Amino acid sequence: MGLQPLPSPQQVTQAVQQGRIDPFSDPRPAPPPRPPAPSVPSSSAGGSRARGVVPAGGAGGAGSKSAAVAPVPKFQLSGVIQSGGRPEAIVVMDSDSDSLRIGQRGSLKTPLLPPGWTVESININSCSLVLKKGGQLHTYDCANS
Repeated sequence: MGLQPLPSPQQVTQAVQQGRIDPFSDPRPAPPPRPPAPSVPSSSAGGSRARGVVPAGGAGGAGSKSAAVAPVPKFQLSGVIQSGGRPEAIVVMDSDSDSLRIGQRGSLKTPLLPPGWTVESININSCSLVLKKGGQLHTYDCANS
């Protein structure tokens, strides 16, 4: 009846996996990077150029009135949250989503908010978001989105 020798400390540490699995890591591969968003929604790109020409040409009347109206961002407000004491609006367009905060301006960092638009206010109680561009205001409600 022979006794078996115990493994050495080196053999024990080599047999055990070092560290632990990160419970928050995503086992799926990272999605490919999104291309930069166009500066003007494609559905209104032609209208934007026409508005630039109308004031320069000196046309008045209805043409001048349409020049003051900016195309409204076409996303849905899916909800509002409060994070770190600050309200945030969760918006969705097609398969993309983003969160917006008061004072945030449209830029490449905020692809769902077109350039020129600013987050004017977010109301958690009424679940609403107000965007502003120049003197134009547009309100989104969770119930109507």
